Amino acid sequence: MTRKQILILAGLVLFVALVSIFGINSKKNTKQNEPSTVVASTTIKDVFSPVSTSTFTSEIPKDAVETKPKYEAPVVGKKGENQGSLGIFELTASESGYEPSVLTIVKGNVVELTFFSKGGNFDFFVPDLGVYLSAFSGEKKTSSFRSGATGTFRFECRDFCPQGKKIEGMLIVLPE
Repeated sequence: MTRKQILILAGLVLFVALVSIFGINSKKNTKQNEPSTVVASTTIKDVFSPVSTSTFTSEIPKDAVETKPKYEAPVVGKKGENQGSLGIFELTASESGYEPSVLTIVKGNVVELTFFSKGGNFDFFVPDLGVYLSAFSGEKKTSSFRSGATGTFRFECRDFCPQGKKIEGMLIVLPE
């Protein structure tokens, strides 16, 4: 191989390496702006106590009334015993916040939450329960959980908030 061919080959290798490095970095940067995909599992997450106390209070507002689910069904155990109920709730996130901004459930009931993102990419996060959903604009995601702790939990956007602001709401868990 001549010296000229070696220099051309070395230059080509260097060019390919630089394109690879910069291409990978630009892909990483775009992925940070996309919501992560959350696939709802077929099992229900049982949450019996808050993970931390930063967004949880054991106090329940005196005027708290259970939110009527879109659909409701009894939950029956393997031996036919009543294990509460399943409530299917819908929650929409938009530039103006969450709708509804307060969701009130009963301790021990199973909650199936359908999260809808309207007008942008948004997410839903209950830090103390470890519940997280994110969705692209116009997309719906679903998750199920059961809370074993009564009190008031704050939910919020974590990764995909409206530009320059944070949206929040409250999940109130009433005693059985």
